[in-house]
Amino acid sequence: MGFEVTPDELRRAGNGIVDGADALNVVVDGHSGAQDAGGQANRGFATAKGIAECETSWEQVLSVAGTKMAVAGDKLVMNARQYAGVEQGNKTRLKGD
Repeated sequence: MGFEVTPDELRRAGNGIVDGADALNVVVDGHSGAQDAGGQANRGFATAKGIAECETSWEQVLSVAGTKMAVAGDKLVMNARQYAGVEQGNKTRLKGD
């Protein structure tokens, strides 16, 4: 059983993952603090604190996920570079150049 992949496919996949991570971070940043307006109006209610804590927790979870995605995508792009370099080196050696 063999696997067939090209450096370009790895690079595209890695860049796609990084783009997804960037998009996730934009969405998280765009919704960060969404509960603040309601929290100020309802600060006397216990739910306001709970909602703020829930939002903070989700922001942290999604930020960590976005970071891990970006790192994974970067690794694929780096592997694509290394793969291409090894392939070129092998072709050169096999030709005797």
